[in-house]
Amino acid sequence: IYGDGSAGAINITANTTWLGNQVPNDNYQFTDVTIAAGATLTVLSGTVIRCSGTFKNEGTLNVVRGAYPGLITYSADHTAVEFTPPTLGNASSAPGAGQVAAAGTPAFGGQMGIGLGPQRAPLVLQPGIFGGSGGASSPLIAGYGGGSLVVLAQGAITNDGGASIIARALTVANSGGGGGGGGGIVILASKTSIAQSGTIDVAGGNGGN
Repeated sequence: IYGDGSAGAINITANTTWLGNQVPNDNYQFTDVTIAAGATLTVLSGTVIRCSGTFKNEGTLNVVRGAYPGLITYSADHTAVEFTPPTLGNASSAPGAGQVAAAGTPAFGGQMGIGLGPQRAPLVLQPGIFGGSGGASSPLIAGYGGGSLVVLAQGAITNDGGASIIARALTVANSGGGGGGGGGIVILASKTSIAQSGTIDVAGGNGGN
């Protein structure tokens, strides 16, 4: 599970993105991985980094774009409504959209999503490409859910003091959409040791007004 080390050692010393094909042959099987202080490595939700040696983060590891938000579209007179629910992600239930009504007419807000809870969450060892659920809908925008990241190292894993692993959901503004669901998933698994003195942030996103 720690890979064959065929991608060699990598030392991230400047801001780097792995959102496309920046990793040769999509090979994430490294010997050792180091993210230097002051550098940010940005990866897609669902990324799995395998190290036959060690993994050390002294900077920032940023995980983007988890579960997709919902979408609601309707005609100008609010008579034709189409609702696409948010992607569930690793959650018990996704949020629901609020009612649509004519201007000045009261309407109920949406239903809150439900996370996994402390008993079920530790059972998620292979989260896939999604963490928390996407946000509930609005005609404009809602938030992506928190992302997921897995680091598997045969040697030590270190997230230094002052370093950050961020898998936050997306906050939205200036719309009635719901923020993305929290519960972005970060799994650090080492055969040797884990030293965690930095920040791991998997918070949900704020909704719009």
